[in-house]
Order: sequence, then C-alpha cells, then structure tokens
Amino acid sequence: MEMSLIVSSPPKFTIRRRDLLHNNKNLMIICSSASKSQIGFGHIIRCPNLPLSVTAHSKTAISTKASDRNTISNSKDGVKIYVGLPMDSVSDCNGIKHSRAIAAGLKALKLLGVEGVELPIWWGVAEKEAMGKYEWSGYLTLVEMIQKVGLKLHVSLCFHGSKEENIPLPKWVSEIGASQPDIFFTDHSGKHYEDCLSFSVDDLPVFDGKTTMQVYKGFVESFKNSFSPFMGSTITIDQLYSSAIRNSGAGEFQCYDQNMMRHLKQQAENLGNPLWGLSGPHDAPTYNQQPILNTFFKEAGSWETPYGDFFLSWYSSQLISHADRILSLAASTFSQTPIVVSGKLPLIHSWYKSRSHPAEVTAGFYNTINRDGYEEIAKIFSKNSCKMILPGMDLLDEQQPTESFSSPELLLADVRTACRNQGVEICGQNLNIAGTPKSLKQIEKNLAGGNGINLFLYQRMGGEFFSPKNFPLFSGFVRSLNQMELDSDDLAVNEREAAVYVPGKNRKLQTIGFGHIIRCPHLSLRVTAQSQSTIFTKASDRNTITNPKDGVKIYVGLPMDSVSDCNGINHSRAVAAGLKALKLLGVEGVELPIWWGVAEKEAMGKYEWSGYLTLVEMIQKVGLKLHVSLCFHGSKEENIPLPKWVSEIGESQPDIFFTDHSGQHYKDCLSFGVDDLPVFDGKTAMQVYEGFVESFKTSFSPFMGSTITGITIGMGPDDIRTACRNHGVEICGQNLNIGGTPKSFEQIKKNLAGGNGIDLFLYQRMGAEFFSPKNFPLFSGFVRSLNQLELDSDDLAVNEREAAVFVPGMMLNATAGDP
Repeated sequence: MEMSLIVSSPPKFTIRRRDLLHNNKNLMIICSSASKSQIGFGHIIRCPNLPLSVTAHSKTAISTKASDRNTISNSKDGVKIYVGLPMDSVSDCNGIKHSRAIAAGLKALKLLGVEGVELPIWWGVAEKEAMGKYEWSGYLTLVEMIQKVGLKLHVSLCFHGSKEENIPLPKWVSEIGASQPDIFFTDHSGKHYEDCLSFSVDDLPVFDGKTTMQVYKGFVESFKNSFSPFMGSTITIDQLYSSAIRNSGAGEFQCYDQNMMRHLKQQAENLGNPLWGLSGPHDAPTYNQQPILNTFFKEAGSWETPYGDFFLSWYSSQLISHADRILSLAASTFSQTPIVVSGKLPLIHSWYKSRSHPAEVTAGFYNTINRDGYEEIAKIFSKNSCKMILPGMDLLDEQQPTESFSSPELLLADVRTACRNQGVEICGQNLNIAGTPKSLKQIEKNLAGGNGINLFLYQRMGGEFFSPKNFPLFSGFVRSLNQMELDSDDLAVNEREAAVYVPGKNRKLQTIGFGHIIRCPHLSLRVTAQSQSTIFTKASDRNTITNPKDGVKIYVGLPMDSVSDCNGINHSRAVAAGLKALKLLGVEGVELPIWWGVAEKEAMGKYEWSGYLTLVEMIQKVGLKLHVSLCFHGSKEENIPLPKWVSEIGESQPDIFFTDHSGQHYKDCLSFGVDDLPVFDGKTAMQVYEGFVESFKTSFSPFMGSTITGITIGMGPDDIRTACRNHGVEICGQNLNIGGTPKSFEQIKKNLAGGNGIDLFLYQRMGAEFFSPKNFPLFSGFVRSLNQLELDSDDLAVNEREAAVFVPGMMLNATAGDP
C-alpha cells in the first residue's frame, strides 16, 4: 500500500474568516476542509451484483458490469487524484465515525478510478490523555479499510485543534496552557487562541522539560513506527498555518504572547532601535477594520517605513523559521524510508491587488508590491526536499467580490514562479467542494500542459461532495483528466442495475447529515419535494403550524446515535436544523433513545448524562415535547455496545448473555435469566436497571412534565390491539419503514382513525431518508391530513429564492428491529 503523509503544524499568524469561508478552509497546517465535510451521505442503494458507480439519479446512473471490469483506472501518465476523507473520520475515543458510510464512499471512489484518499490525523485524538501516550487504534482501523479497498493514502498530521470540527489540542496541552496561556497565539487585545501553539515555543521547554519540536518529534516517530507496515513510496507532509479574516478586514497580527514579544524586543535591541521592540504596530487594523484606509496598510502607511520593514521582516521570519523546523523534522524522520514529504501553503488571495497585501502580511507572508514574500518560503521547501501543495486551483478572479481586491489567479501564478525558480515540485488542491463546470475547468487549466503537476488532492468527501449535483461533475472531471471514454458497457441496463444513489448533503459526513438545506431568512420553514413547489409560511403571519387539541400527536424519532459514547452531540447543527423544521411543520415532539452503554459506560453507578441533558435542552429551546426510550441493550448497527463494565463481567461469565443452541453468546443483550441473579457485584440486573432509572429520573426532573411527557411502547398487530382494548390499555402507534408510500401512509391513517383510541404516533426516524425530497413531502402531507390543516394563499412560494428549503442528507439504517 502506498501512503503519503501531510504534516500539519499550528497555523499561520492571523485569524482570518474570509479565507476560511470563501477559499482557505484548508490552510497550511490547519487541515480544516473548505467544506467542513465529514461524511453525511444521503442515500445509498446497494447493488449486490454490480460494482459501485455513482451518478445524480438512478435512472441515469453509470454502472460497470462486474464480469467486464473491476474498476476504472487512471492512465499511467494521468494526474493522480486523491480525495480528502472527513475531518473527523476518527472520534476522540478512537472509533471510526460512520464506518459503513465511509466504506461505501471508498468503494465508489475506487470504482471511479481515483488514486487514493487523504486522511487527517489529529494530535488531540492520537495523543489525547498524556504526553507520550499514543492511541492509534482508530486510525489504524481506517487505514486497513483503505488498504482493503485498494486505495492509496496521504496522511495529514494536524498539530492544532479545530473549533469547527470540535477537536481540541491534547488534554494535557490544554491543562498546561491554563497556567501558561502564552504558549498560544495571542492578538493585540490579549486574546489567546487555544487551538494553536505559538511559534515562539518551538524551542522552549514548556512541556515537562521538552520543547514543542521535541514533542512533535515523538509524535511523528510513533506514527512512523505504528504505520510502518503500510508505508510505500510517498508520504506528504503539509505545513499549514491558521489564517482567518473577519468580515471585510484582513486579520490581526498574532504576536502578542510574552515569548514572541520578548523575541521582538531582543531583535530591536540588536539593531540599535529598542523602541521598535516595545510592541507591534500601533496603527495595525483590527479584525473587522477596512485595512487600507487610515491604518498601517494605507497608501504611504507605516508598512513602507523603516520601522514597518523591520517589523514585517521579523514577523515573517517567525513563520519561515517554524516552517523550516517542522519540514526538517519530518524530512529527517522519514529519511530512511521511501517517503516523499510535502508541505501545504495557503492561498491568502484577499487584498492581493492592493499595494500592501494586508491579508498575506498579517498571515506572516511578507509579500507586497515592493517585495516577493514567497521566494524565501520556496527556498525552505527546496532545502528540505519537500513538495509544495497549493490549494485554490479551482478559484477564478471573476468569482471574487470586487471590494476584497482579491486575485487568486495572480497569487497562484506568483507562488508557482517562486517554486519553479527554486526547483520545488507542486501538487494541486481545490478549496470549494461545490464545484461548477467553470471551477473544474479552471483546475484542468492549472493542471494542463507543462505545469508539471501529477497529483491533485480534491477536498473533501461528504454529503456535499456526493450530492446529485456535485458528484457527476467530479466524475466527469476525473475522466477528463485521464482521457477516459465510456463505452456501451458503461451504461446502466435497467433501473435495478443503476441503483446507486449516493447520500445527500451533510456538510459534515455525519449520521444525521440531512440531505439538502436551503435557508429562507424571511420565512419560517416547511419542506416539500422541490424548490419550485416548496411550501412555506410567512414569519410575520405565524411562527408554526400547530396541531388542533383533538388531533393525533406526532413524535419523530431522533437518530439512534444522537449522543456519542463520549457524551458529545453528534452533528448538533444538523440536529438543530431538523428540530426547527419539525417544530414549524407542527409535530408535537421527538423521541430520544438513551443508551445504557453511553450513560453508565465506565463503571456501575457512575452515570454521565451531560450529552443527553444538552440535547434535551436543545429540544426544550425549540419548544418540542420529548419521549425517552431507555435502551438496556447494545446495537451492532449503531456501534453502541453494552456498558464497558458489563462486557468485562461477561468475559468471565458469558452466560449473562442470550445464548443460542450452538452456544453463541449475543453480547448486546443480557439474558432474562439474570434478571434476579446477583451477578453484578452482588446486584441483580433489575437492581442495576433500577439504579439507572432512578438516576435518570433525578437528573432529568427539571424537564419532567413540561418537556419529557412519556415513554413510548411499540404497536403490534391487530390481535394485540384487541387484547389491549379488552384490558383498558392505551395504545400508541409507530411505523417500521421510513421510506413511506402513499399506500403506507393511508394504512397508518386507517389504523389511527375512528374509535381506535390512538392519540399519539411515533414516526421513525429522523435522518436523510426521512428528509429526502421524496419522503418528507409525503410525511408533511400526512401530518396535515391527520390534523385537518388547510393551506391558504400565504403557503405558496412566491419565487424559487423564497422557496429555498433543501434539507441535509444522512446515512441511516432504520429497520423493523430498531429498539
């Protein structure tokens, strides 16, 4: 297996939001994707007799007969394409997030003919608990999956955190930072950025006597040893730096930690100008300030004075020195291996057409109308025999806002000239997932002819990447790069053969990753099949469509894994969007599975409710009611085991589990035979369950009655309903299949109608299939018909823009056996 490594170090100096939002979510060492993509995959249809190919619609899906070929391969002379995996593919508990969705995506990429994938490996995940204590198990499992599919791999080692991906620095680093905050980048106001270590501590022994570079060295050595069986001929190391513009500004200088200030003072004194070392520029712009009017960067401003040249030269030298150290570290570590090291340079193109280039300068690149700032960077890459990865090859000047003075094309040309002068090889990368024909043509233009680029990293796998709009464009791009022609065997023979419809849009590869969301700032939200016929209500007229008092109350099940085994909310923004959509549609509430294996994971009687409490607060805030399912079993499909301590007892006493005739134990379920046996440190299963339920009751008491209204019981066939009626038992209803048809909804209404005495129905379960353009309109009509809601003229979309409601895609496997 060929592996390539991208090493990411703490980001650049400035915090710059425009580049994060519009072009540089993958900035130098911060492996933060332009799409924030995890994998949300919307819809997956399995084709057991065919290899997997993906297109926009099943009717036009492209397939290949298994008997004819196993894959579409790149020509030897073509550009090698690597697709980035989701940023959070491995959780901070070292589990694979959405492994089935990732596996399906890997197969689709292999069959399309891409060369491999790129995987971010986070310092905060792999060395989380203590310095020198490495945990690679999750990443190793994922690498084995990639190897099994037959793809190659680039690895990004990320020595920073990411608030967007909810990935902090290692716990022990953050603890040191709590008492020594100057280890972090710091701006003029004194704000510390706790996701990034300052370059000033590269060689300071702040970590129990070790310097930052020594700590990084240990991490890289451990990575090398652990992944040596997979290493082949290439590993790329990407040097990324953090940079984010706020609104229309250019960012701030990030040099105000005490260590950096001490170095500045010493440099100024060495030059005989001690006053220059007292602080950074007094007239430097703030984050949101227009940078070329009345600031350091204005025409004939301080940046062109001797002091300005001194400060900017010093500031830039900190970044260059750090780049040299980190690339040298990587190059020396892999010097005896067949590994090629690469570094990634950000494309800070805002304000490039101004004379002072404020966005680049605050990011640490002293590149102005008077000075070439990239020649020195290219020399560092050349010195360490590293390739350079250049993002932004999909960007066109014509797409940039005029007020930003931006020119990605000119900047890219300048950097490539510097690389050519220094003999540095270049790899390409895009910044925007949602490619257009124009942007993909721009990539082809940048890769064509004598440009000497033979490897391109396409960012990043997930729902948006696999959407019906974007994946066909990407597929055509891959074929065009490698001059591949389709023959008659590439055409789907019938709809069953063509049944490959890749998951919808979930800006982050997630379990809930709802498929398509169009935001309507002036409207409240209701969703139907297509934007042209989207139904909405004016916010000024009503906030929600409410159920009449006598109507059937509808509750919609939340995703089975809404709370992770580390007690975090999985895909909180997607869940929040779904809750709002349900509230505005008029459902009564939601149903939440609470898992024994999550809430009492570590030890008997040690309960951790924080994740579920946070989710209940979200539900309460939206104004929905809640039913809770307490699940005293595990689920292999959802990758949720029984509590760790129960499984440990089961290792020595396997008969606590259900067991079949062959002697196989089912370790997701305790046998009824131990209900009253004291097998858990003297306690019976029922006593353990009682403790769990009591703790739940106590912890959630503030929500009882007002938000939490009950526990649901599934409805059986008609003979059970007759028995319930005979004994005065009230019944609640539930469906089994998400993908409803008009007939199945009519059957539900028939079961709920008349004298059946059912006033509550649980609809299973929220996710991409539920929110798909096919199913959600059917569900919406079902809700309205149950509650006799009539639409008036205000419910009709005025135009397509107003009707922008496109709900996100999600990977979900709901079955009749769901708990």
